[in-house]
Amino acid sequence: MGNKWFDVILIGSGPTAMFAALELVKLRPEMKIAIFEKGKLRELDDESKTSGWGGAGTFSDGKLNLTHKVGGLLHEFVGKDEFYRILNYVRSLYIDFGAQDELHNPDPVVVEGLARRASDAGFTLTAFPIHHLGTDRVFAIARNIYGNLAERGVQIFTDSPVSAITRASRGYYSVKAAGRSYSARKVVVAMGREGEDLWVEFANKLGIALTSNFVDIGFRIEVANDVLKEWVDALYEAKLTYRTSFDENVRTFCMCPSGEVVAEEYRGGIITTNGHSYEDPERHSVNTNFALLHTTHFTKPFKDSVGYGRKIAGLVNDLAGGEKVIIQRLMDLRGSHPRRSTWERIREAGIKPTIKEQYVEPGDLRKAIPAASMENLKEGLEALIRLIPALGRNNGNDTLLIGAEVKFYSARTNLTRELETEYAGLFVGGDVSGWIRGLAQASMSGVIIARAIAARK
Repeated sequence: MGNKWFDVILIGSGPTAMFAALELVKLRPEMKIAIFEKGKLRELDDESKTSGWGGAGTFSDGKLNLTHKVGGLLHEFVGKDEFYRILNYVRSLYIDFGAQDELHNPDPVVVEGLARRASDAGFTLTAFPIHHLGTDRVFAIARNIYGNLAERGVQIFTDSPVSAITRASRGYYSVKAAGRSYSARKVVVAMGREGEDLWVEFANKLGIALTSNFVDIGFRIEVANDVLKEWVDALYEAKLTYRTSFDENVRTFCMCPSGEVVAEEYRGGIITTNGHSYEDPERHSVNTNFALLHTTHFTKPFKDSVGYGRKIAGLVNDLAGGEKVIIQRLMDLRGSHPRRSTWERIREAGIKPTIKEQYVEPGDLRKAIPAASMENLKEGLEALIRLIPALGRNNGNDTLLIGAEVKFYSARTNLTRELETEYAGLFVGGDVSGWIRGLAQASMSGVIIARAIAARK
């Protein structure tokens, strides 16, 4: 069938690829652009959460964190002033493609009071403006972008997994997808965390050095909405970090008011937890959920932080009887005589879990999460209960823990200011780069790469 030639090939269809393509068709409409996505064009209730058009971001809670303080390190590449210019531009594009123009902008006086209380309990509070899109709205935005790009001549190949990237002659790259070869002078690797293993394989074959990253391990905490109402009303997202007696960090992550806990499948059949919340009031629940995570850093000679996280998640799945996660009452984890939860005990809890029952099995998270992480998590959880006593209401009977929640951070690729590798024309953006972890900065990285490409002949 021969090669097919493009000016730019984008591998993956998450926020990095979508926003890179939008910027390229704006700045260089004459360019021939292709997007290769291993998954399909999904529906909102699709079981595939991490691959398919729009990537994992399409099935995230849909938060644009409007700050450089969380979500990645792009400000180290472009500087803070340029960072915020690009961030505001990206937000305007989300609005153009269907996002509501609303901000959760914390009141400084209220933040000061909450920060003081957090500090008294040993926490550091990070507050910033948030544009919450909602899982349903992010899905609609991704669909709108798909239609726009297709209409403007971008060739989109779904169900087309990329199996190889090689350097060809005359400055071209050859990309093999779904058994066919394609060529381009510019290639953007934007496969998200789901594609981390594949990028490591490609990078090793290309001779590109990678630096090991860290991994976050923990569980999702689900409570009644009233438990966190004060914090949600003030901040929407309470980013709290606690330094434990082991001199390690435990943090809260991804607060989902009136949301639901969901199971996510990663490459290789690993099931972990995540949280969603929706803009549509008809999809609101009576519960709020968030993750509590312990950050584990690794030193030489160990390099495979993603593999480590996968093994922990896999052990949880095994203990839960297959492609499931574990649910446990806080009551059954705390105290001098912790025990596994049963369905009888879960049904005695003060709230009903929102995760679909086919994806969860009662058990004991202590049996799978490493002791070093669990001790840090338990200490952080007790400190959080001191800060927000309602979390421990009825001795923990009204609080559910669902896990494991594992946040994989790809090995870091050495990149230029324009997010280009040591090989001219080969760029890496989004979560797979190892420098980014979030919807806003993944989208921003696509804009940065596209502008670099568009500026060249």
